[in-house]
Amino acid sequence: MRRMFRIERETAYQIMFSILALINLVPTGMTVGYSAISLPYLNNTMDINLTDQQSRLFTSIPSIFMLFGCITSIYTLTLGRRLAISIGSLTNILGWTLIASSYNVSQLLSGRVVAGFAMGLCTVPGVAYISEITTIKLAPTLNSCSSLFISLGMLLIYFLGYVIEEKWRIVAGCSVLVSVISTLSATLFLPESPRWLLIKNQEEKARKSLRRLRGLKTETEAFQTEFINMVEYNKCGEKGTRDKDNSVMNIQDSGLGQNVNKSVFQKLWLNFRFLVSIMKLPEVWKPFLILNSFFFFQQFCGIYVISAYAVKVITSAGITQNALLVTVIIGILQISGELAQILSSSSLGRRRTAIISGVGMTISITTLGAYNQFLSDSNLSEIPLTSILIFVDSVFWNLGFGTLKYPFWK
Repeated sequence: MRRMFRIERETAYQIMFSILALINLVPTGMTVGYSAISLPYLNNTMDINLTDQQSRLFTSIPSIFMLFGCITSIYTLTLGRRLAISIGSLTNILGWTLIASSYNVSQLLSGRVVAGFAMGLCTVPGVAYISEITTIKLAPTLNSCSSLFISLGMLLIYFLGYVIEEKWRIVAGCSVLVSVISTLSATLFLPESPRWLLIKNQEEKARKSLRRLRGLKTETEAFQTEFINMVEYNKCGEKGTRDKDNSVMNIQDSGLGQNVNKSVFQKLWLNFRFLVSIMKLPEVWKPFLILNSFFFFQQFCGIYVISAYAVKVITSAGITQNALLVTVIIGILQISGELAQILSSSSLGRRRTAIISGVGMTISITTLGAYNQFLSDSNLSEIPLTSILIFVDSVFWNLGFGTLKYPFWK
């Protein structure tokens, strides 16, 4: 029995470092769920009393500025994967500190802006880091855990809102503490990505980093083979970059004359034309279209509206149970569903779990909408409660649309 559950040392180290890299996604989940537990009290406080428009801004600002954080992370990733993760965590500390210490609307909204920006900074580096430090066998499963840590943050903020009721500043202070822990985890314990070190022509540091990531004191034959393959892969990437430069030069010669001193706009146009030529390839545009369609439906299915307005949705649906307690149950179901997805997706297949997820979400959210439209005056509170739990639940959301996008990154 003990042998059955024995995990190889290399696998254990990959799991450990992946967890350390993903801890900074916990404050991201807390940012998403914070509005649900704080809005009921921000509309009824002596020092801060948000209007309806300000309440909508308070809820939506993080999602808006997350976009700018994602774009900025393209640059921070060039500084190193570990540093990019640390920058996201430090930005989280700043955002949550502004929220926890705010006594006016301007500072409160500014804190939400910074926290939303941090969401974007944190989302990409952790997934990129895991893709680069793990083996092909473990990468899809460990990348799926990114959504698990976001859901863990939502569960934590819902639980704090239930336990520390009405104390929204203390809840924000707890989020600062979580952000500090994630910063220390990345700064003190994470080794740099060996792939990034190879890109920077630091082969010896890359070798040491990979050896630490595998938990090895001496190099084994399997380690040497893996490192050689990694070096060869990096050389192929460098060759692709040179080919891209040659292609751009060909476009220059054919389309914009022989003048070497091109303006910035001309260079951007050349790179755009090269990108268009690449996007015409079936092996590029097909997965690009599939993945972005998946992202689109994942963002617009309504899950984030329910997560951000959980207490309000539960109350307005006529559910008589304690709304804050229901949010905790929602968080628990999210975690259980994500674990189910991680354990079952390999055996069921990505496509099948996505279909099950989509069908289940459609039925549950349609039932909730029909109840609110035609049966809202009845006392059948079990119907909206069940619909919400099934929709957010992992059986349908987290089993498919919530996590399946990440395994495609590898």
